[in-house]
Amino acid sequence: SCSYHPGEPYFHDAKKIWTCCKKSSTDFSDFLNIKGCTRGPHNNIKTKPDEIKAKRDFEMGDNSHTANLANRLSSLLSGQVAPSELPRPKPMARPDHDEEMVKLNVIVTEGLKTALKVLEETKLDQTNLKSGDVSGGSNSGTFCISYLFERHLCK
Repeated sequence: SCSYHPGEPYFHDAKKIWTCCKKSSTDFSDFLNIKGCTRGPHNNIKTKPDEIKAKRDFEMGDNSHTANLANRLSSLLSGQVAPSELPRPKPMARPDHDEEMVKLNVIVTEGLKTALKVLEETKLDQTNLKSGDVSGGSNSGTFCISYLFERHLCK
């Protein structure tokens, strides 16, 4: 007789788990070396994957495959059209290029206003640095450039 795992392996993150006995390991070699939880007669003939799935579905009471076939058959017999075969709606016509454009409302948020203000101050600091005028100093909370030309927040 042989010892084996009748369940399937289940891989989740780093864990490898046998579904039949819930034994697990994080190392793949150790996982393969876990002794089988079921004993049965030795068989030299390899089972086909379809037979294994059918047996598992029967044992687990899984009728989803049969239900799926029944639904497909009933829809074919009733003459229903599959969603992929339904006609697509026609796209809207593009407006003529001579038509007047519609102006969109522009909303500037406070965050954008602050970012633009900081950007403007950074540009002013850079122009002062290039022109040699470093006497202006910088305001707290604005970006400035150190002597190594690294950008950092002034305190």
